[in-house]
Amino acid sequence: MPGPAFASPSIGPRELFAAVSQGANGAELGVAITGVGDALPLLYANEVLFTLTGVQVSETTSESLESLFAISEYPRLRELFAALQNGDVTPRTIETTLVDRAGTHIPVEMSSTRVMLVDAPAIVSFILDLSDRKRAEEELRSSEARFRQWVGSAPDGVLILHRTHILFANASAAQLFDVTAPEQLVGRELSTFLVSDPTPVANALGRLLADPGGRLEPFEVVTRSNRIAEISAVALEYEGHPAVLGFARDVTERKAIQARLLQADRLAALGMLAAGVAHEVNNPLAYVLLNLKYLERELPKLAADPTRLEALLKHVEDASHGAERVQTIVRDLRTYARTEDEPPGPVDLKAVVESALAMADHEIRDCATLRRDYHGTFSVNGTAAKLEQVFLNLFVNAAQAIGKGTPERHSLAVRIEAVQPGFVRITISDTGPGLKPDVLDRAFEPFFTTKPPGVGTGLGLPICKSIVESFGGTIAVDSSTAHGTRVCIDLREHTGEPPASVRPSPLNDIPVSQRARLLIVDDEQSVGNVLARLLEASYDVVNASTGQEALKLLARSDFEVVLCDVMMPGMTGMEFYNRLKQEAPAVSRRVVFMTGGGLIPEVATFLSGVERPRLEKPFDFQELRRVLSLVANHH
Repeated sequence: MPGPAFASPSIGPRELFAAVSQGANGAELGVAITGVGDALPLLYANEVLFTLTGVQVSETTSESLESLFAISEYPRLRELFAALQNGDVTPRTIETTLVDRAGTHIPVEMSSTRVMLVDAPAIVSFILDLSDRKRAEEELRSSEARFRQWVGSAPDGVLILHRTHILFANASAAQLFDVTAPEQLVGRELSTFLVSDPTPVANALGRLLADPGGRLEPFEVVTRSNRIAEISAVALEYEGHPAVLGFARDVTERKAIQARLLQADRLAALGMLAAGVAHEVNNPLAYVLLNLKYLERELPKLAADPTRLEALLKHVEDASHGAERVQTIVRDLRTYARTEDEPPGPVDLKAVVESALAMADHEIRDCATLRRDYHGTFSVNGTAAKLEQVFLNLFVNAAQAIGKGTPERHSLAVRIEAVQPGFVRITISDTGPGLKPDVLDRAFEPFFTTKPPGVGTGLGLPICKSIVESFGGTIAVDSSTAHGTRVCIDLREHTGEPPASVRPSPLNDIPVSQRARLLIVDDEQSVGNVLARLLEASYDVVNASTGQEALKLLARSDFEVVLCDVMMPGMTGMEFYNRLKQEAPAVSRRVVFMTGGGLIPEVATFLSGVERPRLEKPFDFQELRRVLSLVANHH
C-alpha cells in the first residue's frame, strides 16, 4: 500500500508525526519514520506499531527499524531502503515479517516512500498486519484440502461439469471411467467415456444449467469399460460460472445381483410349476401303471388261446414301458423343484452313466455312434438321481447339437478315468458343430441358450454346474467350431464302502402275518379300485374317497393299515391325519401316506414333520407291498 505524497520539502517533524498518526491510526496501520543511513534509525513509531512489536512511541528513539523484522528479511529491507535513499521516489510495497519482543513472527505488508523532513530526507513506512488475512487464507487452503481429501476418497464418482465438459473429477470417477488419474478426465467431454447415446445426457445437463435450483433425478449410462453408472446431479456455481455437480455411482454389481435375484425367482416359479405338473400327471399315471400291473397278473390265467395271450402280454409290456418313461420324466422334472434331497453318499458312477445313456438312447441313436471308454469301476460322492440328471442333460445336449440324420458320420464318446488323487473324471465329447467363443463364455449363464424357442430354456448347464459343485466337484466346457465340444467333470472319489445295489423286495419277502384290513383314502376312485384288486389276496380292502368318509368308517370298524393320499379336495390327508392324532392316536400310527405332490412346500413341510412312511406316486407295486406288510405286522 503506497504511503501519502508530501508536497512540501520543509514540513516539520511534529506536523509530520501528527499527520501520519491521525491518518494511519484510523486505518489500523503501523507507521514508522526512518532516517537516512545504513543503520536505518527509527525516528518515530505510532501506537499501532507499538501494539504489534512493543516499540515505545516517541519522537526520537534509539531503535533501528531493521531490528523489528526477522533476520531473514534483512537483505530485502536493505535493498528496498537503499533504493529509496538513493533518490527513488516510487513507493515500494513488500510482504515481510515483523518480530515482536516475545519472538513471535507477524506477517505484514509494508509500503515505504521517501519524504523530506525539514530539508532532510526520511522514509515513511506504513505497515499493515496480515495475520487475520493469512489465517483466513490458511483456513481456506485447509478447507479446500479437506474438501479435496473428502471428495477424493469418496466411494462414488464426483464430477463438476459445464454441460458434458468435465471441469473437475475425483479418483472414483477416474476408476469408473477407466483412466489412471482424475486429471485425465478434466477438460474432456463426458460423452468420450460413454457407450450410451450422449444426446439425452447433454440435454438433461443443459436443462439443469438453466435451472440453478433444480436437480436431476438418477439416470443410468454405460461406460466404455462396460460398467453401469447411475448419475444424479444438482446445479451450482463453480469458479464464478454456472456448473453441474454430478455424482456417478457404479451400480454394475447391484444390477448383476438384481439379475441373479430375478433368475432365482424365475427358477422358483419353474420349480413350483414342475411340482404342480408332477402332481397332475402322477395320479392318472398311478392308475395306468396299477391297471397294467393287474392285467399282467391276470392275463396268464386266460390260457385258452396262448398265441393271443402272448400278443396281449406284449402290448401290456409296451404300455408298461411307455408309462415308466413318463414316470422317469416326472422324476427328472421333480429334481428341478426339489427342496429336500437325500444326503450325498457313495454312488456307482458307471451305473449312473449307463442309466442316463439308456434314457437318452432315443436321442443319441439317430445322431451319433456311441463310444464307451471306461477305465475301471469307481464310487463317487453324490446322489444317483442328481448325477443322472447331469449326465442325461449333457447327453441330450450333445445329441441335439449334432442333429439327426447322419449317425455314421458323428460320434459321442464317454470316458471314465482316475485323474488327480481323490478325483474321477468323466469326459463327454462330441463331433458336433461346437461353440463360438462368445457363446462358450456364457455357457453356464442361466436362461442363455442357442436353441430355438420351445427347444431349450437355458437352465440345463447352470443346474448341472450347481449339482456338480454341491458334491465338491468341478465342470468345464471346451469347444471349438472345428473340433466339437468336450465337457470334463471331476467328481470326488468316495473312499468308504461301495454303494449297495438296491433292489425291490420280492412280493412275498415280507408276508402279512395274518389277513389284515386295509383302508384306502384317495379322491381318485380309479386308484383305490385297482389297488383293491391288486391287494385283495392279502387284505380286506375298503375304499373311501374323502377324509370325512374315512373318519366315519374308522369310527365303526378297526383297520390294521390306512393308506391315505395327502392332497385331496375338502379335507386333505394332512387334516385327516391331525384329526386321527386327536381322536384315535393308535390308528394314526398305522397311516401310510401316498402323494403325487410331495414338492409342494406345504406338503413337503408336513411330510418332513411326521414319522410315517410315504410313497410317491406312481409308486413301485413291490415297494407298496413291502411298506404295507411292515405296518400290518407291527400292528
